[in-house]
Amino acid sequence: LFRPDTRSSKFSAENLKILYKVQRRPPDLLFINSLSRDLDICFAIPEEEIFFQDDQGDDMYFITEGDCAVNFTDKDGFTRVAERLLVEGDHFGEICLVYQCNRTATVISRNYNTFAHLGLLRYRNLISEFP
Repeated sequence: LFRPDTRSSKFSAENLKILYKVQRRPPDLLFINSLSRDLDICFAIPEEEIFFQDDQGDDMYFITEGDCAVNFTDKDGFTRVAERLLVEGDHFGEICLVYQCNRTATVISRNYNTFAHLGLLRYRNLISEFP
């Protein structure tokens, strides 16, 4: 994944738009604004692996543009390819961020993607501010 060093205000506005879509209830504007400031931008090219099943992870992603396929190997060793399609507004990676476990699936970019990225330190700051 490519992660630029700086954040743009345009991307922050895009983050807000996506986060409003993701919420299933009326938005908590203070929380949404704080979260949008904590997100970084990153990019992926077609067929790039964002992460692999069973890898350690400490971050999550929100898809702001593009789509990804979710693959996983079940307990019987059967690999399920494109078990789920993630599209704009979807998020992934939150399981290992919240529960500090290994990745439960492999996520692969299907085309050019733009993600909002939330790392562990920023996640911890966010949950301490909004328990």
